[in-house]
Amino acid sequence: MKKIFAVDDEYDLLFTIKKVVEFYNKDYSVTTIDSGNKLFNLLKKTIPDLILLDIMMPDINGWEILNKLKKNSKWKKIPVIFISSVADDTSKITANSIGDDFIEKPFDAELLQRKIKYFLKK
Repeated sequence: MKKIFAVDDEYDLLFTIKKVVEFYNKDYSVTTIDSGNKLFNLLKKTIPDLILLDIMMPDINGWEILNKLKKNSKWKKIPVIFISSVADDTSKITANSIGDDFIEKPFDAELLQRKIKYFLKK
């Protein structure tokens, strides 16, 4: 079973991601997390195969989260796909250069599945 963490402060989006991802692939388990602080607490116990990460969140933004992930030897190789409504060219370029990929909200379920499958095969 592949473990995916979805991190976003929008509960409706987290619910949608979990349902869509687990519906299309029964070998994926999605854990929803509503803040960066909760993500880091969970990472101390469980290392996921992939993180889906929002950029704009109230406690710690996605850029700061990724920076902390990359500085930790246990977490730095976890693929991170940003999912965000912050979709200006600068954000997209930054997300693709420091993260592994970028998906704009609202997302296409099929596109999300393809990208998840791609990074979990690596």
